[in-house]
Amino acid sequence: MKITATFLILLALLSPNTDAITVEHQRSLIGHTQVVTSVAFSPDGSILATAGIDRTIQLWDVRTGSQQMRLPARTYSWAESIGFSPDGRTLVTGYTDGLTRVWDAETGRDKQTLNGQAAGGSSVAFSPDGKILAYASGNRVWIWDAERWRHKRTLTGHTEKITDIAFSPDGKVLASGSHDETLRLWDVEAGKVNRQRQQPEIVMSMAFSPAGRLLASATWSGTVRVWDLETGKRTAKLTEHTGPVFTVAFSPNGDLLATGGRDKTVRLWDVKTGALIQTLTGHLETVGCVTFSPDGRMLASGSEDGTAQLWKISE
Repeated sequence: MKITATFLILLALLSPNTDAITVEHQRSLIGHTQVVTSVAFSPDGSILATAGIDRTIQLWDVRTGSQQMRLPARTYSWAESIGFSPDGRTLVTGYTDGLTRVWDAETGRDKQTLNGQAAGGSSVAFSPDGKILAYASGNRVWIWDAERWRHKRTLTGHTEKITDIAFSPDGKVLASGSHDETLRLWDVEAGKVNRQRQQPEIVMSMAFSPAGRLLASATWSGTVRVWDLETGKRTAKLTEHTGPVFTVAFSPNGDLLATGGRDKTVRLWDVKTGALIQTLTGHLETVGCVTFSPDGRMLASGSEDGTAQLWKISE
């Protein structure tokens, strides 16, 4: 009995208690008139930036839900992706016409426009140290020096539109997924593919775990796979969604995985066990983007219903 009790105590200390996690709807952010394409928290978690097909970029106060800023719209294209620099001073938006705009996050001033030279922009991502900006446009990834805003190199190899990109936590590797049904891991400095995995379907989204060992990928069929990058083995296959999954994100502590898809739900998973923890049903249409706040206490989701939703995570 004494040994059993000790074992249980050690198990509780070493294992995340995801059974105790609850998620509650905090508020709806209503400002876009069409599909919300991307959501991103500022590094301090106080601001949520949203992008939409209505061609607007909107910044929200997370605590109050009030709109703080509305950035000027482009006349003929919309942003498919949005992201803050690690220091929070810069906001970047990637547009469907292949251009990337660089904004002052505090004033809303348009600082720079980067030309990707290919229509079909899909994803922007800062390296963790903020020195590199990657932008996927068409079937290529443009790598920019984010200090001087100079083009460094272009990553080529995908044969169809790239759907998503993500930096590893150490910034040395960039993952890309595509309609060509491949998932590629690039050496950012060398500009070469380190590893390539053929997928049985289109990869819609991907994310590295905070420790960098795991990579989660969401697919058109509705399956989410989690891979161990050190062993190359799949650690989880998540199949509860009833349609395509368009977005995936790890929590900052790596214990949780959030996904969203055409079935109008956001789902929260236990990374270690692959168990479904909770299904969130606040959206009326497809969920296309999810992201955790830096402290892991909030989850934001964006949808084709034109809203962004904020969810509070408690233990």
